[in-house]
Amino acid sequence: TGDGTGRIQLVENTASTAVARIDGVDGVNDVLINVNNRIHGEGAIGVNRIEIQNQAAGVIEADVAGRTLFVDPNSSGFSNQGTLSASNGGTLNIIQTSSTFETSGIVFAGAGSTVSVTGVFTQTGGETVLEGGPTVADSGLLSSTVNADFQGGQLSGSGTISGSATFGVNAIVAPGASPGIINFLDDTSFAGIIDIALAGTLVDGLGQVITDVNTASVIATTEFDQINVFDTATLVDGLTINISTEGGFNPLSGDFFDIMTADLFDVDLSMINFTVPGGLDIDPYFSLAILTLPDDSPLGPAMRQVLRITSTGAPVPDAVPEPTTWALFLVGFGGLMIRRMARRR
Repeated sequence: TGDGTGRIQLVENTASTAVARIDGVDGVNDVLINVNNRIHGEGAIGVNRIEIQNQAAGVIEADVAGRTLFVDPNSSGFSNQGTLSASNGGTLNIIQTSSTFETSGIVFAGAGSTVSVTGVFTQTGGETVLEGGPTVADSGLLSSTVNADFQGGQLSGSGTISGSATFGVNAIVAPGASPGIINFLDDTSFAGIIDIALAGTLVDGLGQVITDVNTASVIATTEFDQINVFDTATLVDGLTINISTEGGFNPLSGDFFDIMTADLFDVDLSMINFTVPGGLDIDPYFSLAILTLPDDSPLGPAMRQVLRITSTGAPVPDAVPEPTTWALFLVGFGGLMIRRMARRR
């Protein structure tokens, strides 16, 4: 226990077997409460002998390239309302095989860095951010050996979720800072909201092929958000997919966008809510379909499926509402009165 702010740095001697660590004594009532300090480096926190609470202003960060900071609570568990971070090529490994881990704060996986959870990753609020590098391969990785359970909050950025994932009705998936690419390497179920931004038609710097699944892999040269599931993607009845445009982009007739790809989709499209700017229904601005086509991406089978939206050429509505008839009448009437008064003078 203690007051104040500060920094605790764990530094290992790679020439020895000693582990830099924050440890408990009896493993029963020991608690580490990080109120507003930064704990970082490599080594271990807990060693299965203390409860760990990372409060709202607390930071726990693995920031040593090629090295791991283990967070290993006892059966009382680990809760996060602050920030958990893997950066600079480091790995933050949360071990919770005999305890629980919940986060309502920020979880950040930097480019080339990994947040690894041995057990179930449970997000009840806050945000998980995957920092996209030039390619998805060097982007942030969230790895869960059992399941990533997003009950609330948001997943954003570009990177990879390794392990099955579930998104509840209060969860948001928002690839980017757009455009962005998020890959899921196991079965994934989506409820809640998916936000997709369109800024162009290119995938990996090339035009799309209408007869193929166009799986994006290079963030820097892909012009729209994409979600790739290399297993079964379940789109739960009532899911909302919001479509928006960026940078003044207005799709032309025939422009198409493979916004989601999967080995297999489990979905009834009539039960999915699609919206375009202005909150209007997707029809008549886009048509949509699930297609089974060849895919030359290195993951998954040769034939995969795609959720494709195609522009009909109708102008995408502006989010700013048009003036009403009464508003136009009042503006015109006001102008007429001003001119009459000027003449009288």
